[in-house]
Formats: sequence, C-alpha cells, structure tokens
Amino acid sequence: MEEKKQKFKLKMDIEAMWDYSYELIDEISRLITELPESNLISSNKFIDIFNKLEKAKSLWMKVDSFEQQIYEFRAGIFSSKVRTKIAEIKNTYKNDIFDSTLYETASLKLNFQELQADYENISELSEILNVLKNEIHHAKLYRKIKDYMDAEWHAGYDYDNIMTSLTEAKDKWIDISELEMLVMWE
Repeated sequence: MEEKKQKFKLKMDIEAMWDYSYELIDEISRLITELPESNLISSNKFIDIFNKLEKAKSLWMKVDSFEQQIYEFRAGIFSSKVRTKIAEIKNTYKNDIFDSTLYETASLKLNFQELQADYENISELSEILNVLKNEIHHAKLYRKIKDYMDAEWHAGYDYDNIMTSLTEAKDKWIDISELEMLVMWE
C-alpha cells in the first residue's frame, strides 16, 4: 500500500512539474512577444525572462530558440541605434553648425558591454561599432581640416598635424579620399 502511495505521489509530482513547465514556456513566450513594445537593450523585462529561462533550464527544458530570439532582438536594437547614429553623423558633419554631441557614444558602448557580458560571439556587433568609430573619426578629421582652411592664420592646426592625422586614418582603413581632396585644394 505504501508503495502505491509513493508511485501516486511521484506521478502527481511529475504531472505538476509537466503542467508548470507548460505554464513557464507560455509565460516566456508571452514576455518575448511583448519585447517589441520596448526599445531597450536591457530592462527589467529581460531580467524576468532570463530568470524564467534559468528556471526552465533547471527543469531540463530546451530553451535555445528563446535565447536566440532574445539575442536577435537585442542585437537588432543595438544595430539600429548604431546605424541611426552613423546616419546622423553622415548627414550633419558637413553643416556649418555642427553639434559635437553627436560624437558621444557612451550609452552605445555601455549597451555593447552588456551584450558582450551576456553573449560569447558578438563579432558582427563589434564590426558595426567599429564602423561608427571610423565615421566619427572621419567627421572629426573633416571638421579639423575645415577649421584649418577657414582660420585666417591656420590657428590651432598645422599642415603636418593634419597630414599625420590623415595618415593615421588611412592606417585604420578609413576612407579619406574626400578629406585628401580638401587638403589638396588648400
């Protein structure tokens, strides 16, 4: 009789765990579908999802597809933010009045570090961040050359300094053909 009770209890425990597993998967799925409402790379929603994923893993559930969806979502937001920043710089760096706060990338670097801490291979995100760095470098060089050309006595920069900066940029594989033309016309 005691053995029957234990088997029944075990069966009930397994059924309860099975039901809980389905509820947990449904909850994770619902939280993931709500993510597009947020434009944040890290938030309390992610913490909640990660906690639920860890719980699901402890119940020996396969959650790889959920983890991949979350990564793709976070990577997509990050890429979008970086591309937006690149477009803003490209569209405004030649303007007479330029807002140098466009060079600020602290929040993007922080987002990148968070992604780097959570995921092993994020080389494609690293590459897009490098494109942003190169674009910022290009814009700063353009402003430097324009300041040099517009200053009455070339105050602040000298020709050698500008040429050194152009060589350094070329060594970083930054396209500076436009900048070289500006200097040559000087």
